Amino acid sequence: MEMDEVIRLLFGWDIDMSETSNTDPSSSSSERSKKLRCLEYAHHRVNRAMEGLDPLQGKQMWPSDTRKGRLGHAAVRFDITSNVGQSALSLDRLSVASQSNFSTVRANTCVFRGRWQYEVQLGSKGVMQIGWATIGCKFSQETGVGDTINSYAYDGNRICKWNISTQKYGEEWIGGDIIGCTIDLDSSKLEFYRNGRTMGKAFDCIHVGPGMAYFPAVSLGFKESIVANFGSTPMRYPVPGFEPIQQAPFRDLAKAEKLIVWLSQLLRLFEYKDEILGQDASQSDESISNQAFLMRLAQMLLHHLAPLLLSPYIIEACFVPLLESLCKVTSVSGLSMNETPDGKKHRLMLFLDMMFAFLEEHELKKSLEGIIVCLLTRFRQVSSSLEYRQQKQSLLLLTCLVQHTRTRHHLLEKILFGVVRFNSFLHVKPVDGSCVADVAHVWWDSNSVDQTVEQNKAAYFVACQKIQEAVASVEALQVELLKILLDNSDGTPMQASSRKIFLRNFREFLHENVLSNPTQRPVTLCCIYRLLVTFQALWECEVGEYPIVIPARTFYDGSVNYYNIDRLGGVLSHLNRTLRVQLMQVLGADHPVITTVELPRSLMRDLDNALVGFLLEGEEKCVSLDAAASLVELLDGVILLYYVEAHRHLSKVSTLCKSMGEYVTALGTVTARLETYKRHSLDMPPEIIQELEKSCCVFRQKLSEQARHMAWVRAVVCSDDKQSQLAWLLRVVLHTVKQASQEGQLFAYVPIFYLHSLIEICAALRTYIHPAAPLENVQGYEDLLIEVSQFLCDHFSDPRIVHTGSKDALIQALASFICSPNTLLSLESVPYTSRMTMVRALLRPYESRAWAQSNWVLVRIWQGCGFAFRYHKSPHLLKKHGPRPLQADSSLISQSIQPCPSYLFQCHVKEVMMSDERVTTAFLNSVLNQLNWAFSEFIGMLQEIQNVSIRPQRVFIESRQLKICATCFDLTLALVRVLEMVASIAPEIFTDVTRSSSEVLLGRLCQVLCQVLNRVSSQTSCFQHVITLDIPDLESVDHFPILTAVVGVLLALLLDDMQEFDVNVSKVPRVTKAVLIEPSFQLESICFVLGDVQKGLILKKVKPFSFYNYSDDVSIAEIENVKKMIQLLSFYQGRLSDAGVISEDEICTICYASPISAIFKPCNHHSCRTCIAHHLMISRACFFCKEPVQFVIGLDDTVLPDLSRLGTQSS
Repeated sequence: MEMDEVIRLLFGWDIDMSETSNTDPSSSSSERSKKLRCLEYAHHRVNRAMEGLDPLQGKQMWPSDTRKGRLGHAAVRFDITSNVGQSALSLDRLSVASQSNFSTVRANTCVFRGRWQYEVQLGSKGVMQIGWATIGCKFSQETGVGDTINSYAYDGNRICKWNISTQKYGEEWIGGDIIGCTIDLDSSKLEFYRNGRTMGKAFDCIHVGPGMAYFPAVSLGFKESIVANFGSTPMRYPVPGFEPIQQAPFRDLAKAEKLIVWLSQLLRLFEYKDEILGQDASQSDESISNQAFLMRLAQMLLHHLAPLLLSPYIIEACFVPLLESLCKVTSVSGLSMNETPDGKKHRLMLFLDMMFAFLEEHELKKSLEGIIVCLLTRFRQVSSSLEYRQQKQSLLLLTCLVQHTRTRHHLLEKILFGVVRFNSFLHVKPVDGSCVADVAHVWWDSNSVDQTVEQNKAAYFVACQKIQEAVASVEALQVELLKILLDNSDGTPMQASSRKIFLRNFREFLHENVLSNPTQRPVTLCCIYRLLVTFQALWECEVGEYPIVIPARTFYDGSVNYYNIDRLGGVLSHLNRTLRVQLMQVLGADHPVITTVELPRSLMRDLDNALVGFLLEGEEKCVSLDAAASLVELLDGVILLYYVEAHRHLSKVSTLCKSMGEYVTALGTVTARLETYKRHSLDMPPEIIQELEKSCCVFRQKLSEQARHMAWVRAVVCSDDKQSQLAWLLRVVLHTVKQASQEGQLFAYVPIFYLHSLIEICAALRTYIHPAAPLENVQGYEDLLIEVSQFLCDHFSDPRIVHTGSKDALIQALASFICSPNTLLSLESVPYTSRMTMVRALLRPYESRAWAQSNWVLVRIWQGCGFAFRYHKSPHLLKKHGPRPLQADSSLISQSIQPCPSYLFQCHVKEVMMSDERVTTAFLNSVLNQLNWAFSEFIGMLQEIQNVSIRPQRVFIESRQLKICATCFDLTLALVRVLEMVASIAPEIFTDVTRSSSEVLLGRLCQVLCQVLNRVSSQTSCFQHVITLDIPDLESVDHFPILTAVVGVLLALLLDDMQEFDVNVSKVPRVTKAVLIEPSFQLESICFVLGDVQKGLILKKVKPFSFYNYSDDVSIAEIENVKKMIQLLSFYQGRLSDAGVISEDEICTICYASPISAIFKPCNHHSCRTCIAHHLMISRACFFCKEPVQFVIGLDDTVLPDLSRLGTQSS
């Protein structure tokens, strides 16, 4: 191939090359001069071509726009001075994110004549009003575009159009949609488009004429975002007859097109470089090689192209298509990079080499940045079909680009973790709603009641499988991309490997975007799934060791930067000082962690970051990272991502399932009513029938929409493979924390997100993904649940865990396990020692610790066994008309949870309490103390509410105060139920005279029970008054739950006495006597539960309370037991009255209710046993002389047990 042929192939066959041939071909110097002349000719040829396309020689990228009908800047942007509210604008002022209630901003250019358009890509799907407004429109944080007379907008969230008033219009939008906005000022019309499809004429009589010029304008709700295109890049969906507000750079476009054609030809010529004449082995070193000749031509072309690549329009219109042609992605239909021919790959790699060789640094950065932004814009757009054509093209081109080592390093260093976020390419959005409607046949779980729905079940799951297969092809490309970005073999002594760059920036990304900015978390669940699959593939290939466990050393040797994340044992600097000896034994005295600990505290503020920076600096010298250590760091980041982001996404799945269940229930209720009316031919007004039928239609329509959404969830979020990935991650986290627990005190270094992730992943598998993907599908799920249960039992009271949030999370996880039959079975299947560890921890005294959750666990163990305690929701709530759903922060005892008692753990509770009197005494005293406190606080608040309610002036009660009042009531109820359990399973604690603490505990218990009974049963008390007010935030407060609990305790205590009751026996049984001699005991309070109220105390218009009113919840046998108890107490109360009155000299001067039975030593003052026992729990000083009481003796000179010391020693 001759030189002139090369030039003609490059520039065309019609050019004149005669002047380049006037040399003697016999000499090498003539050959060299011929190449130089060809280069010179090419130089002039290119220059003349560029000058011919730019006669004005303008240097501005965007020359002035002189088109008629517009006013403003040539480069159209959002005008920051027009912003109302708080918004975050990008540097190019085309992206807007709202940071206030309702922010509005308009463009810097307006139109007053002609036909114009602009486009907006949605970053979210919330409340936004997009359209046009005049400069005279006054906006605020309550009124936006469309809320004033000369502004017009479309809102796809509410599916309506706005111009002062609102009307139904358009389609529902989702994030990624391209919304086209057109204005025809010649015919006074406005129209909107969604993804290129018209939604019909929106307005046809807009105000036009002198002084009426319209600006593009948008109003965004809080956290909503959009990206506008006024013409800075080619319109995605240009509307015929309408012009972009910003004019295209036609001259630059023509230049770029010509240069790119020449570059394409030149890249092909490189494949024939050895066939060009003048290149042989005998040439001197001074001759120009064919490679150098072609590279010089490339430099010449890129010199002119580089400035043009600063324009996003040129990038998208010309440059990206060139790259796509080099990768052959315009016809992509598969998954593998192998579909791109080797020749094409070579040309792309060669072209990228040219860019790095001949472009300036800022030109290279800007061009690569423009490419990635263009690809991301296409990728984010909603796909119109399950083929995901644009998404695959974008991923395949990006994957081809990152196969080039220098490009990969550049993107990782400066773009993928800065200008754009790499995780944006790892998301998969649902296809357009109309496409889903065609694919997913609607079905929902109607329990086989609705046959019209059930017949679609098979087709529905076939559609789900189709969606899953379509998404799998996109997921495969995303995983392939991640594998290349995590290449660990491309490092050099001067350049870190791609994996090293990725992990360093990934850690910084986690810190800046996830940890430091919790209000804006950009990571999606898809990203975490892709990272998991990539990790598994790389681990299998590079390491292959199983099981996978993150070494506990990682948490304290400084190799991974955890920034300011708390540890289970507290703050890192504190742990380093307190556990220095243990660290030295593991790390050695010369480790940087140890040497840094010895620094003054003033120099240790940035200990974590400084230490990690020191360690990373040494690693930079390595050509590549250790495979296992680097992948462990990646997995550690994935676990952190799950903790801060993924669980929140999965919880939305649970919300969707719950919402569908509510609609199914509502539909079934309405349908049953309709069938009843029709079957029995009831004479119902037609209006009622029509309303019921209308309700059915609304419910079915809503269920159809949710079923289509659920089809996507089943296929993409809750599929079997996603479930298995979460189960795999759960096992890794579980094995990691179990291994770390074996490190002794160093377990305290474990970051808190490991423990929280363990709990949350388990909860997601049990409740969020289930039943879309049943837990039973997980291989070995029973053993997995048992392992988690054992960890909870062993660690929920671990003294090494001091972080408050972590301790709360453990006890809440334990409580949730007890609430479900499956997980309760797993708890009952853990080893005996672990079960007993849990029970002993639950029975620790309640003082100086958060006890409410522990107490609730004990309640759940008992619920289903107590007196009328078989309900999942208190019956009084079910009797109310139109009850409000309880709020998320309402008490656990009031939540609707099916009873699930554990007889095994009840036996363990009995075993612990019967075997250790010190533990039992301390625990029960703490329960009684907390019960006294909770009930006193509750009554005090009720009195305040009563006082406020009877004032003549109108006074509002704070909702917070009402919620605290309800919480105190629920705490009281839960504490009484725990006492009921103890009295039922181990009554000997209160009745066995051989136990030194039984008498005092029985006395204290009777005292508090009588106080509760008297307060609740009194018809003139504040309790009854507040109940009649029916205050919304006090729904849980009622007679039934508290009275059933108190009666349950009394029945358990008096059970033996009732069974042995004989009217012929005059001796009063011990427990019965303890109840009757309690000064506050009133038999009328117990009779109240059966509706026996004194006639003068019955309130008007108030139905007397009675267990008889709850026949479905209180059994006949239980009512009979209450009657027997009343009979027993009534009989022996008379016997005690006949016994006479105690003389004044023998009565206790403290309570004036019981006889003197205890003498204080050494001061010899005296009282009853109950009074001194209560007093010694608070103070050791004598009632009367304030001298220290060393011990107490009975009237028979026997030393009485000191319960206060028993409790203290146990604590």
